[in-house]
Amino acid sequence: MIQNKKRGDNKLSDYKEWDIDDEEFAEFDAFIENLAELQKEYFSEPRVHTINMKRLEQFQYALYQITKIIKGIDPDAKIDHTLNTAANIGNGSIDVKTSEIIVYDPKIFSEATKFANNFEIYPLNDGSIRMSMMFHGMFDDLSIGKGDKT
Repeated sequence: MIQNKKRGDNKLSDYKEWDIDDEEFAEFDAFIENLAELQKEYFSEPRVHTINMKRLEQFQYALYQITKIIKGIDPDAKIDHTLNTAANIGNGSIDVKTSEIIVYDPKIFSEATKFANNFEIYPLNDGSIRMSMMFHGMFDDLSIGKGDKT
C-alpha cells in the first residue's frame, strides 16, 4: 500500500515523501514492461488504415459548430485541429484557446460536442480558457492478424 509520510500540521505542502513498497513497485514495473512489449508487437507489423468517413463527418461537424460558436464571441480565439496518424493511430482533436466561452444555444453546443470521446474545459494561468475535444476511431485498421482493430 502506498502511504505518504506526514510532516508538520498536515497541510497539502507537507506531503512530500512517499513510501512505496518494493513489491508494489516491482508489480507496477512489470506492468509497464508488459505494455512496452505489447506496443512493440503492435507496431512491428505494417498496418493499413482507411479513414472512417462517419467519424470524419462527426469531427468536421463539431469543428464547424465550435468554430462558429467561439469565433462569434472571440474573433481572436485560437482553434487548432489534428488527425493523428502515427503514434496515436485513429485520433482526432480540436483544441480551443479563448478569452471567454458563452453558450447562447445549448442545443447546438451539445450537438457539436456529443461525438467527442473526451471533452474538457478549464482555465489557464494566463486568464484564458482551454477547451479540448478528442475523437477516437477516426481510422479503421484493415490489417490482418493480431489486433485487427485499433
